[in-house]
Amino acid sequence: MKNKWAVKWLVILMTWFSLSVPALSTTFVQTNMFILDSGETLDSELWLMASQITLNGNAKDDLFLMAVTSSLWDDDNKDGLVKLAGEYDNDVWAMGNTVELTGKIQDHARFLARTITINGSIAHSSIFIGNTLHLAHSAAIAADAWMMGENLIIEGEIKGNVNLMGKEVTLSGTFGQDVFVTAQDLVVLPGTKIRGNLTYRCPKELVFDRRVVIQGRVIRKMMPESSSGRALESFFYQSWLFMGALMVAMIFIALLPAFTNRAIRGIRSSPGKCMVTGLMVMCLVPLAVFFALLSIIGIPLGLLLMATAAILVYLSKIVVAMALGTWILRRPEPHGYTQYLLPLVSGLLLVYAGVNSGMFGLVVWLIVTTTGAGALVLALLPANTGSATLLKPDNSFEGSCNQR
Repeated sequence: MKNKWAVKWLVILMTWFSLSVPALSTTFVQTNMFILDSGETLDSELWLMASQITLNGNAKDDLFLMAVTSSLWDDDNKDGLVKLAGEYDNDVWAMGNTVELTGKIQDHARFLARTITINGSIAHSSIFIGNTLHLAHSAAIAADAWMMGENLIIEGEIKGNVNLMGKEVTLSGTFGQDVFVTAQDLVVLPGTKIRGNLTYRCPKELVFDRRVVIQGRVIRKMMPESSSGRALESFFYQSWLFMGALMVAMIFIALLPAFTNRAIRGIRSSPGKCMVTGLMVMCLVPLAVFFALLSIIGIPLGLLLMATAAILVYLSKIVVAMALGTWILRRPEPHGYTQYLLPLVSGLLLVYAGVNSGMFGLVVWLIVTTTGAGALVLALLPANTGSATLLKPDNSFEGSCNQR
């Protein structure tokens, strides 16, 4: 299990050392420990990366939080912890080893963590993805909820529609509308109240206690027991890769905004030129690495070329996703940090869907890799650096907070 988590976090933690370079003209903050005490307020949007994050005060704008562990194999509950005990007026995005909510979110919540515990309230829709997810008795979600994990325990109240997908799912709360469940093992405990329909996919048919109240219909849909587990595991894995790519992309954009714009501009104006350049680079680099490794003094150079090629391949899908997203959404070239988010998410979804589409996915991967790598290489050339402009911040960071 630890090896799986090492793979999932590896891509994200690769950016840790690059954060020592200040990301000017952005609202991104990186520190070891971040604490917002009770009575303190964050007035502007915040992008935060830290080992431990504790927010007891009030946030007026969106929060994008990422808590990382000090080691790939670290099981310390304090590292990678996000504690949300205050009041948050807008969206909260949180990613870490553990996310705990005891406060109030007045807008949407998006959590991705190994362990998610909800004791507070959320006013709008929510999306939770993790290994273990516990919605406690005191928890309240006033809109729709979408949850995915290996072990889901729902004891609180959800007023909207609920979509649950997990290996083991336990229901004992109150649900205001329809409930949709896909699970290998589903348990509905006495006292559960469902005011809408219960639709479930499970290898075994449910037998309900008389103290279970379901006002709508109970609908069972058959699910192949053998293939469902593999599909769920694959979806988990791809979700982690997608979120990792999203976080790496936003950090990359924050550090090198002008370079990112040049690469995106190159793909949109000359995709063929970028693809040919990338194909040449992908062919020449392995040869250069081979000849460098033939001699002892060339080993460091060969290793450096290998690392550079790996980074180039990984970043290629990010710039291609941005170019696709801005083209599909009919967006001009982004000039503010948060203007990248929607095109980036849209483009990454298309890239991941294409790459994972069976045999055709190999062709998509080759096109994305060569085009993106070529655009990155061309963006480095002096002829393409003259007209680039620096990224302008959307907001400034003005919170009266403690960074420790």
